[in-house]
Amino acid sequence: MKKIYMFVLAVLITGTAVIGQNLTFPAGKILDQKQISKIKLHQSPSNAKSDSRWYCYGETMDLLLGGIAEFAGNYIFPDSTMQVVYSGGVLAGTWIHKIAEVVDPSAELFNDATLYPGELYLPKTSSYTLDSIQFCTFYMRGHKTPTAVDTLLVEVAVADYPGAFAYFAPSSPVCANLGTDTVKMVDLAYTQATNSFGMNPHTDFKIPLTAATAVDTLDNGLNVISIETNLSIGAGQHFYVSYSFIPGYTWTPNADSMAAHNSLRMLSLNEGPGNFPTYTKNDWNVSDILPQDVRYDAAGGWNGSYIPSFAYMGGATNSYDYIHHYIFYKCTGVSGYDFVSVPENETENGLSNAYPNPVQGSLIIPVKTNDPNAVVIITDMLGQEIMKFSNISNGQVIVNTSELNAGLYFYTLQSGKNTSTKKFTVVK
Repeated sequence: MKKIYMFVLAVLITGTAVIGQNLTFPAGKILDQKQISKIKLHQSPSNAKSDSRWYCYGETMDLLLGGIAEFAGNYIFPDSTMQVVYSGGVLAGTWIHKIAEVVDPSAELFNDATLYPGELYLPKTSSYTLDSIQFCTFYMRGHKTPTAVDTLLVEVAVADYPGAFAYFAPSSPVCANLGTDTVKMVDLAYTQATNSFGMNPHTDFKIPLTAATAVDTLDNGLNVISIETNLSIGAGQHFYVSYSFIPGYTWTPNADSMAAHNSLRMLSLNEGPGNFPTYTKNDWNVSDILPQDVRYDAAGGWNGSYIPSFAYMGGATNSYDYIHHYIFYKCTGVSGYDFVSVPENETENGLSNAYPNPVQGSLIIPVKTNDPNAVVIITDMLGQEIMKFSNISNGQVIVNTSELNAGLYFYTLQSGKNTSTKKFTVVK
């Protein structure tokens, strides 16, 4: 079933409070970077050649954007009658009721040789297992509920590639923020009548949350909750995961607050306003949320679906930060898998990997060509030409990136009818 939604702010607004992925109000508090350093729970060594690997969509996307994100925390709660003190001392109801992700390990972003050389590569024709999940969170116990046992509900569905689609069309011919005219995403289903994950069949994992969970933290106070899944994923399939917090206590609606009760916050990477991902068609990876308008507005345009983060990127302004969840998935190859590598004939085709990448200053692009008319062109995410270099017979191009904005760029070698393109990231 196809769903078409326009990229308009009306989808994102309820009453007078913007409920998009704006992490100042009312989504939550940007966490103190001195408290939470950039952490990598799982980073395989280069050329490890292991048949297992940890995948994290948030971490990988942030690396591609230049490692510019800040960690951010948002409460997850089953309804909006529990109060939270948001930024600026504003008291309001919790607004995120579930979160979810679509994970396709075969996507290009997970198999970038500059980021993950030698690590497991799962093409769409391979089969593998989803061994386990590590959910990064802050789980805190309140003084009013000292003995309550809460639950983290994790629901996992496996789907044939590519699954059901949702098409998101911008309000103008081209969405400038994403550089495309149509964004094609997996339609992650939600059942409002039962407030449940709508992808069926699915497998439930219920993890009890106790006082022991709250005190089992990393040095920075972060809780990492492990979920053993052991699910088989066949060729041409990917998986969907939904996360819910189920409190083991009762509360007084619109009176009690999270300050006195047990609470769970998701952990996300916030790329900041104006920093948009490169949208790649047929890449189904995305982080999703289920906000209060979907939960309670049966007539809303988003009812029946989780909202993907890309849907917040198509408005006329850059007021919404791009965020993605910080959740890790361990997969093991069963058949048809390979390892991430740079093609042996890469330099024969003309371009090698630019360095340093990410770059702050001068970028060196190694070039191999015997064509005196060959050129190297630098373009932005919209495909607009930024720079052009000719007379490149000396074997390299040096690009001064000091005047470029932070973000993702592409460099293309054009030689006759042949072209070769790679990407680099500018950081400030």
